[in-house]
Amino acid sequence: MAPPAALLAALLALAAEGAGCPPGGCDCPAPRGCTYPTEDPVEFVGEELRGGPGRGLLRRRAAGGGGEPAGARAGSSVFFLLNGAAQGLLARTGAGCFGSAAVAAAARLSPRAARVRAVSPMGRRVDGLASARAQGGFVHLLILGERFHWSPVRPGFVRRLHSEDLLEMVTLSVAPPVFLVRSSSGSVIGWDTQDLIQVAQPHLRDSPEKHYGKGMERHRTSQTAMIPNSGRSFRAQKLTQSLARLGSVSQVEGLQVVKYRRDEHYKKHQDFFVKGEEVEFDQWVEWLEQRLRENATLKDAIASADSRLHPASPSFSRALYEHLKAGRMLNEQDSAWVGDAVSDEDYKSRFRHVLKVAPLARLAKRAFASAVRTPELVMPEPPLGQNRLATLFVYLNSEFEGGATGFVSARMPPDPPPELVWSTYALPECQSGIQVRPKAGDAVLFYNLRADDAVEPLSQHVACPPHSGVKYGANVWIQTGEPSRLEL
Repeated sequence: MAPPAALLAALLALAAEGAGCPPGGCDCPAPRGCTYPTEDPVEFVGEELRGGPGRGLLRRRAAGGGGEPAGARAGSSVFFLLNGAAQGLLARTGAGCFGSAAVAAAARLSPRAARVRAVSPMGRRVDGLASARAQGGFVHLLILGERFHWSPVRPGFVRRLHSEDLLEMVTLSVAPPVFLVRSSSGSVIGWDTQDLIQVAQPHLRDSPEKHYGKGMERHRTSQTAMIPNSGRSFRAQKLTQSLARLGSVSQVEGLQVVKYRRDEHYKKHQDFFVKGEEVEFDQWVEWLEQRLRENATLKDAIASADSRLHPASPSFSRALYEHLKAGRMLNEQDSAWVGDAVSDEDYKSRFRHVLKVAPLARLAKRAFASAVRTPELVMPEPPLGQNRLATLFVYLNSEFEGGATGFVSARMPPDPPPELVWSTYALPECQSGIQVRPKAGDAVLFYNLRADDAVEPLSQHVACPPHSGVKYGANVWIQTGEPSRLEL
């Protein structure tokens, strides 16, 4: 659904600043060869990044799921995608209209779009048409508050990065986004893995469990060690900063080494910080009710999408749950428990219980916005507070059997890449999702927060126990820090 004309005009005016537009905005008359993005959805299905601009293949998505090549990416064509996405809109634009085309594309791709900044698939700034073309013609649009996410594209997709060493990223899962990272030097963080194990030895202690509740004893049976700051640890943080395209090395926490002996484990958990969001949810519902009182015509947008999403509907909680589930915005445990409700009132009660213990309010807003797709019903919100954006887990040795990293909500692809394995474990949660094959020097990178600035409930993961031997790994946690400066 395209935004109303008045809203689109406002968005274009916002885009004019810093976008190379003439005074008065980016109206882009036809003789200049500028057109807004096509309505047809386009899928990004391949890309090669070997030391130069990306060369990709676009495919139009047909109703039956098939596709044909979308045609030229030469000249003034630009392919706009949201942050971390693999589907977007193909546009033709001129040098003076790049900003307006970018904002128009964002408005069609997301009802949350306001001001945006543009980056290449490699996370580099794009400040105009020439810059976009020089970096391959693909442009990711980050909406206010979002931090750059690598696009997973598809399982098995390989991306090569040049930093101090050649890094290779292999997509293992799209939802949640999970990548295997390897380095030509043998260690993703530039620290000899055996040396790091030796540095950690005198600092190893039993892993704390004080933040787990009653009934969750032996949830975590490993040993951990915080590594003292040094030149080597700082270099590891700098390499992580480069890999994740962070604005500051201060967003990278200090290294934590973990040790798992035979049958030791860390049951399923998430790395983002958990807090209840009842207050935020109630404030959002009150805001929705106020907007509907101020503009009664907005109820038609809700009715055309799902009338139960009106906040006054007795089925409001049930409808939110169903849209959250359809959008894979709930982990399996919460989804199953809420889904066992037997009445609208039961759904409401269970939904509010989950709000007390899980960061669900922002996800509910995302599910509502995705269903209704009306910018006037998108509540303004500040960027997500300090949290863990992503985790880089580095494998330090290979002399053990088992010990895979499991992602319980991921789906095993039909043609899994060789970095995924399958082994039988006594720990039940290791028997669902995908298992990443541990290899010394490699790392697994996954996002704890979604690309749209909400928590990623599918990021639950498990450290499966070694069948024999001792497993060592290093956690490098990446904080949100301050959102990047707006560029367009």
